[in-house]
Amino acid sequence: MSWSRSRKFRENFRQNREFAAAGFPGRAGRADVGAVPPSPFLRRSPRRSTGQEGERTMAAGGYSAVPEALRAHGSHLDGLADRLGTAADAARIAGMSGDSYGLLCAFMPLIVNPMEEKAAEALGAAVEGVSDIASSIRDTATAYDDQEAAHGETMTALRTKSLGGAS
Repeated sequence: MSWSRSRKFRENFRQNREFAAAGFPGRAGRADVGAVPPSPFLRRSPRRSTGQEGERTMAAGGYSAVPEALRAHGSHLDGLADRLGTAADAARIAGMSGDSYGLLCAFMPLIVNPMEEKAAEALGAAVEGVSDIASSIRDTATAYDDQEAAHGETMTALRTKSLGGAS
């Protein structure tokens, strides 16, 4: 085996191992390499127009959304934001005074304090970001429900009109 083929073999082996470790089916180089990991929020529907309880499905093999799962994920993210908020509060409070380092390490507050401040700012930004994402996910679930209701009303009106007023 030449050097270039050997290098290519090692590269493919590494990609296959990473791909398998990520929980994806198939191997690198095959058609399913770009497969998306399964999601609890979106499901590929078989070619049918009705879904399982709680699912919103598209006709002819589309995707379905599960608003209840999206809301549950938003609540989970709120819990994570609360935990991050606790860490951010602790980071703001836990600073040491300049006298704590003694005479030999008097230079340490100049190094440590700016890093503590940046860490507290980063944690605060993380809390805000996770909270915003949780809110957006819940808004998405509401939008799915609203859109489903609007389409249901349209379909009911079309059915009533096509049947001549009988339902």
